[in-house]
Amino acid sequence: MVWAQRKGRWVPSKLLLSQHQGYETIDWADIANTFRSSDAKRLRGGSDGLQGRDHPKVYVAWSKHAHFQTPLTRWVDPFSQLMKWAYRGEDWWYFPVEGELTSPVA
Repeated sequence: MVWAQRKGRWVPSKLLLSQHQGYETIDWADIANTFRSSDAKRLRGGSDGLQGRDHPKVYVAWSKHAHFQTPLTRWVDPFSQLMKWAYRGEDWWYFPVEGELTSPVA
């Protein structure tokens, strides 16, 4: 994410999604699906199509590193996995809550 200072506050400005060749840059207001922290426990963060909220919904392509702002479950052939139409589902969705990532290592 890219942050910008507005009226003395740091706010998200852009989202950079890793692609197979470079990045896709999306203005924060143009992200297709976002959710609020309070919606983190809802199934898949609540409804899709909500913009300008706290967190972006990001979908990772199957067996690759590319990230996208929308799911796509149509193409499953090996060639498609190298392109913008790589398979990315949303059945694994999970948003970690405070404390899960900061627990001390035993």
